[in-house]
Amino acid sequence: MDEQRIMQAIEDSIVSEIRKGEIFQFKYDERINIMQVAKTIFEKIDMERVESLVIVQMEEVVAEKVVNKFVTEMGTDMKKLFENAAIRDDIRFYMRKNVEKMLEVIKEKGGEG
Repeated sequence: MDEQRIMQAIEDSIVSEIRKGEIFQFKYDERINIMQVAKTIFEKIDMERVESLVIVQMEEVVAEKVVNKFVTEMGTDMKKLFENAAIRDDIRFYMRKNVEKMLEVIKEKGGEG
């Protein structure tokens, strides 16, 4: 029974210390100077490398935006073209003719059509 009380007293003591925050408390004169650490880290940054990384990312963003704009414009143009029945029929004729040529080439090369 004494062993249980001792264990409970130890547990209570540990919980009490954790609640007070003293178990993890640093002495004032031993604290870390965050501003000095940040300054030291910033001084070690290779800004030319940072610039090149930023440029690569910016190029990707710009390229994606250009492609998206181009695709949107092409879609709009195609929609307008296909609204005209005569143009739509001409495009279909042209496509059929070329698909037939492709199938002939595939058959000649031994593929199945």
